[in-house]
Amino acid sequence: METQDGDIYNAVKSLRKYLSVPQSDCIQCVKELGLIPYLASLLDNSSEEILIEITWSLTNLTAGSNECCEILCDLGVHVKLLELLNTENVELKKEVMWAITNLSAGNTKVKNLLINKGLITKIVNILSTPNLSLFLLRNICWLISVLCSKCSKAYYTKLKDLFPYFKALIEMDDENVNRDILQAIYFITEIPDPNTSLDIIHYINLKPIIKHLPPFTSISIKILGNLCALNEDCVNNLIQREDILTVLSNLLVDNKNEADVAWMLSNMGSGPSSNLKEILNSGIMEKLCYIGRSSNYSVKRQAIFALANLCLNANEEFIWKMVNLGTLDCMINEMSMTDIELVQVVLNTIEEILIICEPVEGDNEMYEKFNSIGGRDKLLTLAQSKNKEIADLANKLLDYQQPIN
Repeated sequence: METQDGDIYNAVKSLRKYLSVPQSDCIQCVKELGLIPYLASLLDNSSEEILIEITWSLTNLTAGSNECCEILCDLGVHVKLLELLNTENVELKKEVMWAITNLSAGNTKVKNLLINKGLITKIVNILSTPNLSLFLLRNICWLISVLCSKCSKAYYTKLKDLFPYFKALIEMDDENVNRDILQAIYFITEIPDPNTSLDIIHYINLKPIIKHLPPFTSISIKILGNLCALNEDCVNNLIQREDILTVLSNLLVDNKNEADVAWMLSNMGSGPSSNLKEILNSGIMEKLCYIGRSSNYSVKRQAIFALANLCLNANEEFIWKMVNLGTLDCMINEMSMTDIELVQVVLNTIEEILIICEPVEGDNEMYEKFNSIGGRDKLLTLAQSKNKEIADLANKLLDYQQPIN
């Protein structure tokens, strides 16, 4: 290394170390000294040793400042970093990936600029590299996860170029890779567009995701739940082919995942009655009713939402089975004013149950069941509510009921 290069190398290395110390004023000092434009200029004609230190410094800069991300992009650093991804130097490529990831994570505007400049194509090229080292693969998977976070529909079509690689990546025997790709898939399924679920099912299928129940139970359930909410075929696939109900039933006894499982069942129950029959026959409803009485309110709340959704798609036969398992008891227990949204859901569901179970003639046994477990008393209280919508719903149900002799 020549003397001038050696001086630059030592200076940049010292700067990188300075920026790695967790001090609140480090980045501000670098900005005030005008070193950011200087670092950016060094990306053009420096040795690989210096470039490694520069990109490492940029990683530290962008980790602590959203403003720095925009300054660097205004200087064209994002374009230079994309060019450096072509390097054969593995260590330099790793540092470039870190810098690009931090740029993408720190600022959505910058992330969109990188995507527009061809970042996805660069990633595809790297993933296609034979014998790609594991630490580079881990870096690239983390970058993919960051890019998919808060993804807009506008960039979804570009991200689709990555999908053909997802299946192999989540089947790899490496938890870091698995976790980041599952996280990326979860972010994609958060896009409210049924086409996203069709694409996921087409390119990835569901088995690799189910495979990770556990060790990545929570994120896998959230992915499957989002897919079920977006696409009915996904529900049918899970129930008919993948035996997901057995998996979910086992998870309902796991305190860590009860709420997530209940939420997913709520989405699954929104499909045709054939799905509901499978859910009822699986024995999962007993467990769902059990956690509907949980002392953990968030778990109980999600279970009741699931029970309500299942009831709304059931016929009279299935509703009676669900009521006999304790569904109505769970709902009536929560007919208080502590959770307005939940009360509204419960009242609407009870109205639907009473309508579906109304006989052509004679006494309505569901009315009698409802009253016998305290339903009418709860309605009388809710009818006095200051919340007009709640009071109106309660009075409507009181008017709807037949008196008990």
